Amino acid sequence: MSVPALKKRFLSAEEAEGLTVLSTSTTSKKDTAIRTNELVKIVQKPLEKFFEEKLSYYLSDINSNIVLKSLCTAIVQNGTIGESDLMDELLRAVQRKTANDPATPTEKYIMMGHPDVHRLLKDLVKAECVAKTESKEPFKLLYSEQMAKILLKNFDDVISTRAVFILIEMLENECTKPLVFKQVNAKKETI
Repeated sequence: MSVPALKKRFLSAEEAEGLTVLSTSTTSKKDTAIRTNELVKIVQKPLEKFFEEKLSYYLSDINSNIVLKSLCTAIVQNGTIGESDLMDELLRAVQRKTANDPATPTEKYIMMGHPDVHRLLKDLVKAECVAKTESKEPFKLLYSEQMAKILLKNFDDVISTRAVFILIEMLENECTKPLVFKQVNAKKETI
């Protein structure tokens, strides 16, 4: 992810301006994007540990947790998902069945079908694809590959909840379409 895009996504205009005030007098010889990724990695592990312990609780009210959303996005965009215990726990947690629809409190649905959680997961797919297209180096879609496996494994639950929008995003995005198209096409009759 480019630095201007990072600033637009996570910082207000005033905060972004504050970060650039001393940019001309920096002693760092590294590219700004590389330096930004290094700084994100410094805070990544402590934040992961904080959120990992009670991740299900934080996911149930994900719209109030902008730091968690931003952290997950940064992990996906930096391609550090393989090193992240938080993302492992996230991918396990979204597969659990919980009572997450107030209209039917006795029914248990897959967590990725939660009205807000599915948006986070869908946005992570988009963010990873943007990072891949902006990257000058080879970039593997680790998150999208794992999400595709989860969606296909829980296909019946996915198509009966809002999690279907994650699957639709993967089908509509040229980066991720090859991960799910063949399997979804084979299950066309059950849809």
